[in-house]
Amino acid sequence: MGQTGRALGHSVLDRVPYKVPSTSSLVIDGDTARCLTSRNRQTGFVGTSKAPFYDWEWRKCATIFSRPNLIRLPDGRFIATVALTGEKNTTAVCWFDPKAGTLTKAAELSSTYAATYSGLALDGGHLWVSHYGKKDGKMGIYLSQFKLPEPNRPIR
Repeated sequence: MGQTGRALGHSVLDRVPYKVPSTSSLVIDGDTARCLTSRNRQTGFVGTSKAPFYDWEWRKCATIFSRPNLIRLPDGRFIATVALTGEKNTTAVCWFDPKAGTLTKAAELSSTYAATYSGLALDGGHLWVSHYGKKDGKMGIYLSQFKLPEPNRPIR
């Protein structure tokens, strides 16, 4: 790899305690890595590892999701976007607690299309989320902006 990184020489997903993970998102914060991974609309897993990121501890999430994306806020909290299935297929912005392995829905992205992959970016006190979806009968890539609230408050 380049000047800012190095190849680890092993796959994080080789260490997931089940077969066929479908999508994952990884955040490294100092010497701790966290991985949120899903497997084809089944219950996902949360992985945690310390540098050099070879040994992983995995916990099952209570939420059925797919297509995760994960970001760590400057204050240490985590936000994830995931595709939620159930009564309504949607892309949700969730608070993520890596210690408990929980996702708490804080906002829903407006789209009538089944949930999609999303991109995340922080700018000041705002979270920007790009996502593919269908609005007013038109498929497209949309951009949503949310003001970041105090911990455990709804995202608006």
